[in-house]
Amino acid sequence: MALDDPIPELFSKQGAVIAELAGALLGQQLGERTAGVVAYARAFDAGIGTVQGALEHLQHRGAARFDTRGRLGSVLVDADRPLLWRIARQRAVRGLLPLPYSRRLAGLATGVRAQFEAHRTDLDMRYLGGAPARLAALADGRCDWVIVSQYAIECAGAGGDAVLKLGAGSALGEPVLLARHSISMLSDGLRIGVDPHSPDHQAQVEAACRGYAVIPIAIDYARGPALLRDGTIDATIWSHEDIPADLPGCRIIPLAPGSWPAATSEAIIVTRSGDRACALLLLGILDAVRITQTQQAVLLFEQAPAY
Repeated sequence: MALDDPIPELFSKQGAVIAELAGALLGQQLGERTAGVVAYARAFDAGIGTVQGALEHLQHRGAARFDTRGRLGSVLVDADRPLLWRIARQRAVRGLLPLPYSRRLAGLATGVRAQFEAHRTDLDMRYLGGAPARLAALADGRCDWVIVSQYAIECAGAGGDAVLKLGAGSALGEPVLLARHSISMLSDGLRIGVDPHSPDHQAQVEAACRGYAVIPIAIDYARGPALLRDGTIDATIWSHEDIPADLPGCRIIPLAPGSWPAATSEAIIVTRSGDRACALLLLGILDAVRITQTQQAVLLFEQAPAY
């Protein structure tokens, strides 16, 4: 096995131990004591020489660096987590984001992808509507991390570990009531479109319509304007910036400031509960400020979305 081979042949014992060792180090913070050669040999059912060779391989590749501190043993002092992930998992990092139906969400996806590219980390980024569906995919192991709103993760309870908060306005813009032109205000009996797959939309509709005996109609959020035009619904809640400029027959009615749950507007990056390896990888790659700066550039048409 050549030391310049970052991913050795896994069918060999040496290659399998290197992958297992890389996986163990992925979940370890810098400054923490490593398990030691004997403990690794026992855990991986391998000889001490094989483990020592694996440690040397990772150090030669620059995947990890250790410091011997006398009676404290060896300590992890540096780690190239993207490389450790590649060696251990043999695949890209899998992320699941909201459908980029709005420029705000397209900008969010663009910012995230740019961060992975800057760190030369392979990313398999896909999209799925509905925070509950994304959290279910995370729990089932179909992805390594997801983006949902702060409100959605609060509703889910033990739905995963929040790794990075992206700030107010990172998920949704200011909501407004989008109604047929003949409607000037909320009133009893109106058919209000609500997306049953979106906890955020449900919360915003409930907050806006509190005190009114409206008729909820299940819709796909993205089809709100079309359903208004064909008369399926009388009104719905929509982000003001997503409303098409040429939307005849519709009226935009502002909501009172602070009348919707603020947590619906903030995007959160979530990993599976206890997945320290993925959490540490993401914290080393992603910067909330830079992600939202890219998002704002996309929103202001200063940068084209690229996700």
